[in-house]
Amino acid sequence: MRCILALPLTRVPIHCPQGEISGVQALGYQYFLRIPFARAERFALPQPLGAWSGVLDASQKPEQPFQVVAPFVSGSTTESEDCLFVNVYTPNADNKKRAVMVWFYGGGFTQGSAYNALYNGKHLAAKCDVVVVTVNYRVGLLGYGYFDHFAHPEFSPKPNLGLYDQIEALRWVKNSIAAFGGDPDMVTVFGQSAGAMSISAMLASPQAKGLFKRAICQSGGDALISSRETVARVTDNALRKIKIPSDNISLLKSIHAKDTVKGPDGLLHLTYGTELLPEKPLDVLLRGDGHKVDLMMGYTRHEVATPLLKHKLRFLLPIIKLFTTVKIQATYDDIHQMPLLSPKLNNEMQQAIDFYKSYYASVNKKGSEAGICTAILTDAIFAQPARNFLKAHSQHNENTYAFRFNWGVSILGTPPVSFHACDVPFPFGTLDALSKPFKWLTGVKKETEILSENMMYAWAAFAKTGNPNHSNLPQWKNFSTQAQGFMIFDNESQFVQDEREELFRFWDKFLGEYQSALLE
Repeated sequence: MRCILALPLTRVPIHCPQGEISGVQALGYQYFLRIPFARAERFALPQPLGAWSGVLDASQKPEQPFQVVAPFVSGSTTESEDCLFVNVYTPNADNKKRAVMVWFYGGGFTQGSAYNALYNGKHLAAKCDVVVVTVNYRVGLLGYGYFDHFAHPEFSPKPNLGLYDQIEALRWVKNSIAAFGGDPDMVTVFGQSAGAMSISAMLASPQAKGLFKRAICQSGGDALISSRETVARVTDNALRKIKIPSDNISLLKSIHAKDTVKGPDGLLHLTYGTELLPEKPLDVLLRGDGHKVDLMMGYTRHEVATPLLKHKLRFLLPIIKLFTTVKIQATYDDIHQMPLLSPKLNNEMQQAIDFYKSYYASVNKKGSEAGICTAILTDAIFAQPARNFLKAHSQHNENTYAFRFNWGVSILGTPPVSFHACDVPFPFGTLDALSKPFKWLTGVKKETEILSENMMYAWAAFAKTGNPNHSNLPQWKNFSTQAQGFMIFDNESQFVQDEREELFRFWDKFLGEYQSALLE
């Protein structure tokens, strides 16, 4: 019988404004886990912490917010309402002022965890000499329920509590990151899906001003940033599922937190027209009133990939739905049954179908029914909103860069599919983080390792300088309304100008320029 000895951790003592912390020295980096940045009672605003006594042990897993736990999205840790923690990964907790990269996870505002193997910041910190911070924020009804329309005197929490958490975490970074070897004036926020949409909102939130210098949005835009009326309907639907009556909404204060997560049907929304987010973010950027930060934004080639995969992978559909933001069939007849799309697009979907059929025929590409459905939904929900943000932002800041993630995985004989969230491990360098049965999802080969390294260096270069170029990529020119250039990340990455411009012009004409195909 083999005897495996647990070696003692090499501890790293540091002092930050809240008190003493004991982290861990690893090979080439140091890490500090489960650092509390705030406390929040249920449905209350996060409150910054005062000083603690003794030495904080920063070697333990942080709890994650209550959620329906799902593979790849949730973390390998327990759940708690006391979940407002950050994890810090640094090359060295010294006085070298490094660029700081603060990560906000995705999960449709109903799931997610800062302690997730895919978001481990160790490789990015060690290889690229940056400080990486991963942030927990409240999700589900406890973080994104909207209750203003109930006008209940005993129950009036503010909307967007999870976004308040994120902004409070950035305040902690501003005040404390120097103790970990980071520069508080060189902060880049980056995130994917709901995390990226949170960043889209922060670009226009008065309370986020001055807390970050740069932003990277993966699969962002404004698909889940909606009006109070829309979010009220979403919340009402969630409350009906957990049987909370509208005349006794204050029951939410006393039921077990686990019971609140069963309500949302996969997605919740950020709310604009509120104190934290007074206006629709895109409108603020168009006026030039967004925060003066550098921006990099992009999406995957097949964000809404369910039509491509449905017939091949019926037995995996429950898992596939974790990577998509909508429930959708694979045919033209039911593509319009989309909860995220505006009535105009749902009612006039045939125009989009006819145009995409014609487009694919004109570029000599075989457009299958499932492929065209995927393209329409990906462009409507992710690509066109991202382009709108890039165009609006670039009018007031030339440090604007666009990308598309093309690399995909072949699943049981499908053509390579670049589904929602498949890009996440690449800029983290965590391709090998998945357990054995799922390693094929990241294709750990020499080609993908090179792609991952190229993205890591690009993300870090942008965080350090506002420019993502480095020697292993083709020249990446900035995005502007006159020259809409995209870096296409794949086994052979390339920079393209005015990529698929004919399709984008269709959306501008069909919806109106800068108008969304999404519910608001």
